[in-house]
Amino acid sequence: MNRLTEREQVLIIIALLLGFAYIFTNYFWQPLSVRYTQTKADLAAKRAELEWLKKGAQGETKEKNAKLMRTYEEMAKRVPDSPRTAELLYLLEEKAALEGITLLNMQLMGEPQVNNQAVVMPVVVETTGSNKATLKFLSQLESFPRLITVPGFTWQYTGDKLAGRFQLAVYSWPADSVKVK
Repeated sequence: MNRLTEREQVLIIIALLLGFAYIFTNYFWQPLSVRYTQTKADLAAKRAELEWLKKGAQGETKEKNAKLMRTYEEMAKRVPDSPRTAELLYLLEEKAALEGITLLNMQLMGEPQVNNQAVVMPVVVETTGSNKATLKFLSQLESFPRLITVPGFTWQYTGDKLAGRFQLAVYSWPADSVKVK
């Protein structure tokens, strides 16, 4: 076999070095360079976002906190202040749904009063529904587990519905006068 000349050997070595350089550049250096550039861009974006948060988001955070406080206050108004009130609200909503009317609002009108060992809670209830359903709802108040009287009411027609505002006196026993065996 013939030996390669010195020129051929140099050409083969140069071809191998160029092949190695091509493989190194395409499969190692170029992906690292792309990843480095992307990481550098992400870092710049995060720094800009951090600066924006430091400067501008303080007011936005206060707005979010104020919005959360308003939402909390609105929800707190819906929470009954005592178990008696919660029970009454549940019973009123149940009877209203049964009769097909909408219970819009229930509000205590002052503090409960103690009369002859009974507690009287003055309550105002606002409803909407048909005339027949509203009258049936008022008659169903008699079947409550507590005595309820209706000392006053007002209503008006709005289209085909009757909007009513009823004053109720809800009687119950004080918790300390009930004896549990």
